[in-house]
This record gives sequence, structure tokens and C-alpha cells, in this order.
Amino acid sequence: HRSDAQVLKLRAQEDIVSILKTYYSTPTRSVPIRLFDAHPAFKAALVEEVEIQILSAGCVICKEFELQDWALCVWRGEADVLDGSGESSFLRLSHAKGTPAWAAWWCLIELLGTQITPHISRHPVKAITDCIVWKLLPANLRRLQKSFPAECRMLEKVAMYHAQLLQPRAMLLHDMPFFHNSTASFLEALQTGSGRSILASGEVVYQKGKPSDTRDLYCVARGVVRVIQANVDSRRLAAAAGRQTRRQGVQDELLGEGAVFGENIALELKNTRAMSVVSETISDLYLIPGRCLCDALVQHPHEMTRFLNLLEERGYGVRFPEELSEIGRLSRFPFSFLERLKQICAPKAACSGTKLVEAGQQISTVYLIFRGKLSVVREDDLSPPMDIKAPTTVGTFAMTSQEARAETTILVNSFCGYFAVDVTKLRALLDEYPNLAAGWEDLVEEEQLDSQSMAESFSGRRASRVLILPEDLQAPDDDEERVIMDTLEKRFEGADDEFLDCLRDILEKRVFSEDEVILAQGDDGTFAILIASGCCTVEVNGTKVGEVQ
Repeated sequence: HRSDAQVLKLRAQEDIVSILKTYYSTPTRSVPIRLFDAHPAFKAALVEEVEIQILSAGCVICKEFELQDWALCVWRGEADVLDGSGESSFLRLSHAKGTPAWAAWWCLIELLGTQITPHISRHPVKAITDCIVWKLLPANLRRLQKSFPAECRMLEKVAMYHAQLLQPRAMLLHDMPFFHNSTASFLEALQTGSGRSILASGEVVYQKGKPSDTRDLYCVARGVVRVIQANVDSRRLAAAAGRQTRRQGVQDELLGEGAVFGENIALELKNTRAMSVVSETISDLYLIPGRCLCDALVQHPHEMTRFLNLLEERGYGVRFPEELSEIGRLSRFPFSFLERLKQICAPKAACSGTKLVEAGQQISTVYLIFRGKLSVVREDDLSPPMDIKAPTTVGTFAMTSQEARAETTILVNSFCGYFAVDVTKLRALLDEYPNLAAGWEDLVEEEQLDSQSMAESFSGRRASRVLILPEDLQAPDDDEERVIMDTLEKRFEGADDEFLDCLRDILEKRVFSEDEVILAQGDDGTFAILIASGCCTVEVNGTKVGEVQ
């Protein structure tokens, strides 16, 4: 009569639970709920909301790999939280005196929703003695939070402690889908240089439009973060956790365990955050400094592909020019030649610190740089490194000699996009176009001028040899860089970030004194002017016709 016995067992369970609830709810009884030494009304509400179970010693309270979104409190007795193997205990749950006030609770991380999908319990809980267990379900918690928000915050504090306790057991970098098939040495370099941070629900990771103090790459080891693309006031960011924030038809995105974000800042593609990120639940994050990431990518350049794919997925991809004529110095060559040249080019990208050319090294590759900055270092020169800004070329002089060797070291100074061309293939192509020899010699001469200290300029280019002289160009400092970007964002409101970045890359700063002519009537106008400060007059045939500011 097993079915009848089961019915009687359930009736006995219901009777005992009814008696216990009546006992706990009696106003004259002092129920010492240690974690919640609060108003009796909350204690009574908590007793009404929990489900009570009576379990004998040896019973499994919570199974491994069980779908779970509820929390438990071992009200009477003792239970052990077991590790992944289910053999050894790393935490004893008990409500007895002498134990910490939080020590009776478990699975609060699951209850507070640290995953986008239903959470899988990774640590079984086993009763060591006969136990009375309270179970708190999501719907019951929501009712308690609505009536007793201050008391329920105690549960979040306990969950924060659990997150710290479980930090060594959170998802590791090599388990994250993004780093699938990454080499062990690359992951070890990232792991060694990374830090960890546990954030409470509603805590802001970073805010849109703000300059970043740290260039960290973030990886979610546990929890959920919300990506807010709309412009939200800083005072409302924390309140955005747990609900959708829609502005101008843009919807938020949730990122769970294993997600990676912040790559555009870590790789130095941007100076300001393109969106806000707030911790949706209690979150455990890896913080990988941008310098650590770049150093690891320098040692493992093949890993750059996965970051380029991630940037492409999120709309920040590196836009490789469809036509090589977009790289200014190549526009002198005919279209047919550039089309053939592109066929033998390999589109690539490199992060800060990458060494393209080393002094004394025989040149085997020519680089056609279309974005980023480079540093020219002369080992026998005490002068500081010189900056060259894209678009530019590197290594073109290798075409003049079979044994050409570099006189300087060329380092990538910021995220760089370029085309790499094998010297042998390029030499064979130029042999088919003998009439382009003079044009290529001019290209070599311009590249050599870039590396000379007397011709140093912030951009490394001469937009107009007549109107803009290198000594007139000055490098903006960090404050001016922020002003420039703010000005561009205002003047070109609504434009793509990629467009603004390209526009910024071709800006050259010049300073003029009073009464100095910026552009003379009749000159060839090879540039547009964006006035950062000051006032200028516009004259036609010597007559003032207007002002620009």
C-alpha cells in the first residue's frame, strides 16, 4: 500500500507545518529570527510567506544541477553545502547560537536572479541532522520586498557575502565562450593581470559619455549586467536595474555569465564610454586592464581576430577602406593599380605596443596604415619618440633595395588598422607598372620625411605643403582632446561614432595670432576649418563681408 502510505505521509507533513506556522505566528511567542531582528510584523509576514519542510538526517535538501530560483533557511538542525563533487563540505548551515547570523541561509544568489536563464544549482545541500527548512520562493520574496524593503535588503547583504565566498568557484576565463580555443599562455597572461570586483544590484559599472579613468575589459564571472544605450541621468542609473530603460526606440541588453564588454575602451578605440552599464543583480566581474590586454595581444597577435569579431558584432568594427585611394598618399596611383594592390593586401589590426618594424631588421612587409598612431623610435637618438598619425605608410623604402633594413623602430601607439603587403608580391606588381616608379619614389620620400625630427608634426602628414607647415602644427593635450570630441559630437549630433572617429583622425590643430591670414583669397582650398576658439573676419576683395567664430 505504498500510495496510501505516501498520502498519509503528506497529511502528516501538512499537519506538522500547520502546527509550526501557528506556533511561530502566535503574537505572544518571541521567534528569534537572528538575521531579521526587526519588527514583529515582518517576522509574521516572513513566516506566512515561507514553505516549511521537515527533513530527516541524510536527506538531500538541494540537488546538484537542479533548476533553482528559491532560497532556503535551515531553521532547526544542521546541513552541509557540498562542493561540485558532492563529497566534501565547504560550509555548514545552522541557525544555532554561536554561528554567524547569516549562516543559516543559502541559494540567495539564485533567488535574486544572477542568471538570465533559470539558475542551475552547482552545490548540493545535505541535511546532517533532522532539519526544519524554510523555503522562500520568488513570488513570496517580491511581496515581502514590496511591504518591507529595508528588511529584505538584509538578504542582499547575505547574498553579497555568498558571492565573495563562492568567488573561487565562479566561471573562469577559460570556461567563457568568448575565449573558446584561446591558448593557455594567453589566458594565463590575462588571469595574472586581472582583478575582481563584486557589485551589488544597481551599482553602476560605468556611465555613457564619461571619460574612462581605467581602460578595463570586463568579463562576467557571475551575475547579470544591463547595457543601457539611451542617455540616462546618473541619478537614475541605479534605479534602471531590474527594469527596461527605453529611449528613442533603443532597448537595453542583458549580459550574463561569460559575457565580455568594454573592449572598445580597453583597446583604445574610444576615449569615452559609448553606453552605460549597471549591475542588474549581484555581479562578480573580472577587470582586465587595457595595458595587460594589449601586452597579451602583442605576444599572441592571432588572438586579435576574436576581438575584431566582437567589435563587428556590436557595431564598433574597424572599417577597412573599400578603396585604397582612401589612404591619402595612395590616391596618386591609378585605380587599376590600386585594385591589383588590394588583392595582395591582408587586412589586419594591432593594439598599442605592437612592434611593426624593428631597427636593423630586414623589411619583408609594407604597411598601409589607415587608422591609429605610430611612434618612431631612434635607438641612437636621445630625442623623444615621434608620433605619426594615419593615414600613412611604413616600409615603402624596402622596394628600393633587396637588402633594405630599417633605421628606426616603429611601434603602434594606439589601436591601429592597416593593410599588410608582402614585399616580394609588391615588387612583382610594380614591375608590371614601370611608369609608376616616380610616384613610388615620392611615396618613399614622404615616409622618410615623416621620421625626421625637423619635419615632426602631430599628424605625421602634410595636408597642404603650401598652406600648412609642420612647425605650425601642435599636439592637443588630454583636456583639449575631450573638448574636440565634445565639439564634434555637438556639431555632428546623431552621427555614427565611426564617422566621428574618422573625422577626429584627420583633424590637425593650428594656432594663429591676431591679423594672421588663415586662408587667402585665390588660394587652393585643400582643407575645411573648424574654429575651436577666437573670432575671424571674412573678406572679399579687401571688403569685410562677415565674421566666423
